[in-house]
Amino acid sequence: MAGLALGVAGVNMGTRFMATQECPIHPNIKQKMIEMQETETVLTMKSLNNPIRVFRTSGSEKILALEAKGRSDDTSSSRLG
Repeated sequence: MAGLALGVAGVNMGTRFMATQECPIHPNIKQKMIEMQETETVLTMKSLNNPIRVFRTSGSEKILALEAKGRSDDTSSSRLG
């Protein structure tokens, strides 16, 4: 309602729906999502114009480092793992 009051045409709430009872993901993941602060997540894939918010992990940090170098994919034989 706040968005509509401010004049927006719509609001993207995908992550919020992941925490619903109807969503078929593991309850531990749902609980972690509820407990986390925004600072415990990062926004990746901005370089591909397809941003996605993910948990801050060593893998997501590697993606951010690649994007900072101007690369959207690691083309070497060792992937992000």
